[in-house]
Parts: sequence; C-alpha cells; structure tokens
Amino acid sequence: MSYLFRRTDDLISINKRFKKAVETAKNEKLTYLCLRCGSTGNRTPPRIPDAIGELSSLEELEIHNSGNFNYKRRPPIPISIGKLCALKALTINISGLRELPKSIAYLQNLERLTIIGAKLQTIPKAICKLSNLRHLRLYDCGISKIPGRFKKLQNLQILDFSCDVPLKIPPFIEELPHLKRVNISPTNPYTNIDSNINNEEQDMEDMGFIFHDDDGKNP
Repeated sequence: MSYLFRRTDDLISINKRFKKAVETAKNEKLTYLCLRCGSTGNRTPPRIPDAIGELSSLEELEIHNSGNFNYKRRPPIPISIGKLCALKALTINISGLRELPKSIAYLQNLERLTIIGAKLQTIPKAICKLSNLRHLRLYDCGISKIPGRFKKLQNLQILDFSCDVPLKIPPFIEELPHLKRVNISPTNPYTNIDSNINNEEQDMEDMGFIFHDDDGKNP
C-alpha cells in the first residue's frame, strides 16, 4: 500500500505538491493515495488536479482539508473523480463542503464511502446511484432526512451516522436486503482517529511527501 502525505501553510506549495502527488501516483500505478492539508492562511481552497481522474489503478482515495475555505468560487473536488473506475474506497473529510460532484455516481465499483464534516443536509442523488456501495458513513454532515431514493442502495450492509440534528430512520430502510447495521451517534467517531494521526505525524510536517511500500517501510 502506498501513502502520500503533505501538510503546509502555503497555498501555492500545496497546489504544486498535490499536482506532484497525482503525477507520482499515476507513474507508479499506486492503489492508495491520501491528500491532506490544513489551513493556508486564506480562504482559497487548494486545487486537486483534474488529472486525478487518470489514476486508473487507484483503489482507495482519501481527501482531507481541515481549513476554513470558501468553496463557492472553487469546488474542492474535480468532476474527473468520476473516472476512477477501479476505486473501491473513498474518504472525503472537507469541513464545510456543501455538495459533491455529480460524477461520483459513475464510481460503480465503490464499496466504502466516508464523508466527514460536510454540510449536506440530505443524502445526495449521486450517492444513491452507487449500486455496489456496502458501507456508508456520514459523520457531522448535518443530515436530517433520508430520501426515498436511498432504497436503491440494495447492496448496503453498514450505515453509520453521527449528527447533532434529529434524524428519523424511514421504514423502507428495513427493506434493504443486505443491511446488517444502522448506527446513529451524536458524536463523530472519526475525530479521535484523525487526532491520533495528526499527533503521530506532527514531526513530519516539514518533510514533504512520505512514501510507504507494501511492508510499511520507507524506501
């Protein structure tokens, strides 16, 4: 498994590093890519390259933006993400994200989807078109309603919510044939995980990229 990590306070540097990360992932035919950044000192979000859609070998993608960014001018996720035909797991941890690209609906091999910190209010149509989705986790996304189109997720096995607003589970959820667990929590279980990652890698902030091979060793 391959891992890319970058944290910096300079927006231009982030954009260059993200571009280099995608180029490296493409050349090395990586199966796992993680893009992470914190605050840049302004509200302009970092740019994830459109070329990310060319990562034909990618099976797992994580995108973490914890800064207070203005996403009205620039969507944080390019529509080319819908070209990742081999993708099986996607984590989007973007504070304040208000919508997902509709092209996510084309990720028909996606089995695990985790979204953290978005302001979605309801489950987007694109998610309900992911026919092979098995695990759906929505943490701190302001979800207050589960729409009727959710019943299209016939292969769903695990449904996890954390929300601070009342959420009513509709009766049709029980009709999903493979559903094994529905969990609704007032707290985000991912918070502690992300905090541990940050603590463990605090000393790596100035090292740029960190690559791990399949044995977890640095080359």
